[in-house]
Amino acid sequence: MTKKQILLDADGVLADFASAALNVLNERYETEYTIDDYARGYGQFGMNKFFGITEKEFWAAIEDSPRFWLDLEPLPWADSLYGTLLEIAPVTIVTMPNHDPMCAAYKLMWLDEFMGIHSDNVFLGHKKWLMAGNGVLIDDYYKNVDAFKENGGEAILIPSNWNTLGISFEGILAEITKNETIKSWINE
Repeated sequence: MTKKQILLDADGVLADFASAALNVLNERYETEYTIDDYARGYGQFGMNKFFGITEKEFWAAIEDSPRFWLDLEPLPWADSLYGTLLEIAPVTIVTMPNHDPMCAAYKLMWLDEFMGIHSDNVFLGHKKWLMAGNGVLIDDYYKNVDAFKENGGEAILIPSNWNTLGISFEGILAEITKNETIKSWINE
């Protein structure tokens, strides 16, 4: 039985990582792509491929922007989504820092500043699947969802602005509330 706990991803779910990364790359490569251009023209994880660069070049561009993780904008639905999920079950943020040692600290600072979420409600690490069985994971990246399920966990893949045009809070909530476990928690 899944523990009554929501494990919520941050980047692409609460924080607008894709638009910020696109802005960094547009500046570096002198392009003018919008997030809608990306979603319409590529719509997959792997912005480096969209720009025709390596993954290493992609992360170098992010790391060359020292305030990148601090300056992410909250997605328009961030407060509504987090508040609604808190009404259903306790929420723990699960987020993956990159290799920059400051990334984890900046993510914690961002969550505190923009969402009022303190570090005692955050799990930092690349192996989200280690939390399988400790709640329902809500994530926008299929590899995280697949790994979580492969390890016996329950996970919900939701759309984000980098893969879905015209995304809304209502659309995201509809995906989440289709899940049988979430439905049962709502009806308790």
